[in-house]
Formats: sequence, C-alpha cells, structure tokens
Amino acid sequence: MGLQSRDFVDKYCIFAIENKVYVLFSAMPNNLEEHPLPAKTARARTVVGMSRIERCRDSGKIRCIFLNQADLNIKMGTSVLQKFVGPQTSDWVKKWSKYLLDQVE
Repeated sequence: MGLQSRDFVDKYCIFAIENKVYVLFSAMPNNLEEHPLPAKTARARTVVGMSRIERCRDSGKIRCIFLNQADLNIKMGTSVLQKFVGPQTSDWVKKWSKYLLDQVE
C-alpha cells in the first residue's frame, strides 16, 4: 500500500524559559487557499503539537522532546484498523463512551 506525501500548514509559538526553547503548534484554519497542495500530496492536520529543546547537562548534546497528535488524512477500512485495535481497546472505548453519556444530564 503506497501513501501520498503529506503537507502540514501549522501556526506556532516559540518562546524560551531558563535556557529551554518551547514550541507550541496547531493547524491553521480551513481557509488555506494561499497554501496550495503540491502534486500528489494530501493535506494532513496537526491537532496539537509541542516540543522542548534543551542542552543535556550530562552530555552537552542537544535534546528535543516532541509530542504531536495529527490527522494524517489516511483512509483505512475496518479490517485494517482491527489489526491495530484489539477487542480490549474496543471494549474500553464502549465503556468510556457509556460513562461519559451517563454523566450528561
């Protein structure tokens, strides 16, 4: 299965605190006419992302800690998803959804 390239258009904020650089980022709004997609490329979307860049005290090397949640805009059938999501996860999601719905008045 081949995948197209993905293109992200993000907004970000960079700041430093105590010799550590922080970067927070998320997707731009949906009106992306000024950012056309290159050929054979799909638009992906960053839900939220953050990173911290610092120099490690022990080794002196630069360390980057990165956390990102993104929608890669990949269409998968149920049979493919079942290979990644076992029955325990499906059961947990059902119980969690029922719990949340029970909390709503």
